[in-house]
Amino acid sequence: MAELGRPDHAMPGDRPMTLLRAWWRDSVNYHWLVRTLEHRAALGLIRAVIATGCAVMGVISLLTLLSSVGPDSLGGRVIFGFIVGFDALGAVRWWLRPWPNVTESLTIFLSGDVLTTLACLVIGDRVYGATTSLLLVVIGGYLTFFHSPRVLALHVGWSLLSALVLTARMLAQDPRHGLAMAVAIVLIMMATNVVVLPALQFLYWLLRVETFSDPLTNLLNRRGLDYYLSNSLLSRGDHGLCLMIVDLDRFKAVNDTFGHHAGDQVLIQIADQLRAAVVPGSIVARTGGEEFVIVSPLIGADAIAAAEQLRLAVAATPHLPIPVTASVGVVQCGGDPAHRSPEYLLRHADSAMYTAKRHGRNRIAVVDHAQ
Repeated sequence: MAELGRPDHAMPGDRPMTLLRAWWRDSVNYHWLVRTLEHRAALGLIRAVIATGCAVMGVISLLTLLSSVGPDSLGGRVIFGFIVGFDALGAVRWWLRPWPNVTESLTIFLSGDVLTTLACLVIGDRVYGATTSLLLVVIGGYLTFFHSPRVLALHVGWSLLSALVLTARMLAQDPRHGLAMAVAIVLIMMATNVVVLPALQFLYWLLRVETFSDPLTNLLNRRGLDYYLSNSLLSRGDHGLCLMIVDLDRFKAVNDTFGHHAGDQVLIQIADQLRAAVVPGSIVARTGGEEFVIVSPLIGADAIAAAEQLRLAVAATPHLPIPVTASVGVVQCGGDPAHRSPEYLLRHADSAMYTAKRHGRNRIAVVDHAQ
């Protein structure tokens, strides 16, 4: 069964290896990050920072080209001239053009990895060439925040390989530089690219997971639902999915009769029931007081059966002060772009849920857009 863009569930108290696996497997919603920056009016600022970084890299390349330690061959000078032009075009591109899509972003920065290493290889002074490879951390900083752990791992591997090759060439040119200097340069590269960048990305991911989590049930909250739902709609292409809104019936009676603490315990138990009842790869969120949203990679009869399973799971929740049931609204979508926006799916599932309530509660109602 194809999975949606939801990470392994990270729970408070998880073992470190469980957290690391969840981080490694999580997909980064690049488009959501860009939209968030735009919504906060920060996109222009970040573009200016990146453009300035490209310009500074270009100035460094130009100064190296003109210096006595720069490339000592015609081919090397041609390569450096190309890199200066690449950096200049990059600066202009980030200043004047819209933010790149995910493919262009990867192409720009992974090309930067290759060109940075190539520049270091053609520098005449191999000690300077080896130390200049530390500029790879600048590219890694961008990849840390905008791309996945796998992309960052590719960058880290490239950086470490570059450092090893460059220090080996440094020793081959003049053994007097000594093994100690070579090891020091490699360790500096490891400290910056191999240790600091992955650690920053892991901490950023952990904070994002916490921000996306409902503190009571540890399900996703509304912000987390928006993040992973939009990612799922992009990643699944024309494949269908269903969105289900599960709203507890007459839940106010629990709070009024037994108090809010008892109501909170009921919500926690029902969240556990829903988490256990969904198919693998589903998104499970609590978006309101007694409202839950589930997104599953199912359509047709499978989607209806899944909704019925959720309804039964709520009704079968053990050890409740009073029986609790749920009304479930289901919307299905296939390949029609008009039916694949998060807003559209949530609106129609909500309408279906209220239809279920009007028809007696403790039942499901379906809006079918699979065809």
